[in-house]
Amino acid sequence: MIEEVVQDVQWTPSAKNSFNKIVVYLRREWTEKEVERFIDRTEKMINSLKCYPDWIQVLKYRNTKTAQ
Repeated sequence: MIEEVVQDVQWTPSAKNSFNKIVVYLRREWTEKEVERFIDRTEKMINSLKCYPDWIQVLKYRNTKTAQ
């Protein structure tokens, strides 16, 4: 699970909590191999966002950002 903030990409406490709940749910429904693949893909996306910050769109709602 994501336990630390990835460099230059910060998870809100709510986002971190939601992600961890998703992983717990997936562990009940999927094989461990599938869960690890999901986590790996998430981490790769985060790393991509670090390399391509222009993929991020700033929203006017509470200074929130989202990937396009």
